Amino acid sequence: MGYITYNYPGKGSAIATVLANPNTQELYAAIGYKWLTAKYSHATSSHFMGWFGGPALDKNTRGSGYLELNANYDMGDGWTLIGHVGNQKVKNSVVTSTGVTDANYSDWKLGVSKDVGFGTITAAYSDTDTSGSCLPTSGGTNAYCWGNSGVVPGVSGPTRGFKDVSKGAFALTFLKTF
Repeated sequence: MGYITYNYPGKGSAIATVLANPNTQELYAAIGYKWLTAKYSHATSSHFMGWFGGPALDKNTRGSGYLELNANYDMGDGWTLIGHVGNQKVKNSVVTSTGVTDANYSDWKLGVSKDVGFGTITAAYSDTDTSGSCLPTSGGTNAYCWGNSGVVPGVSGPTRGFKDVSKGAFALTFLKTF
């Protein structure tokens, strides 16, 4: 069991019905058996990851939850097979009048890691079941199209530079614990 907070320095105040503060707090609990772990995370902050909910985008998203199952199977000689499946339910998440899809999703990951003595190397692929487009200049129809540039005075949020952060990705990582 535990409590975690995600803080995003430099994020401004919320703008009602447009932009909530993305800082999020969650309570979580996990239970494991051998190489399997089940975990549930429950958002206690008013707006999970900065989202407003409801058809008019005026509802809070407190109570959103994420249920996940993780597997880390030791194959011997420093090799570990990694598996993950999860499901995010964002409270009050709906399809909006502009066609933006809801923020609920399922995700998965499959990978392998190798302890090389001075650290661990991991290769993994992860993906989600979200869909929609992510137009380069005007946002898109995916709740996970996030803009990163082009803020225009008087316009809430980014106006270009959108990226679909829900697309599948391969990652190669190195971890060293001190």
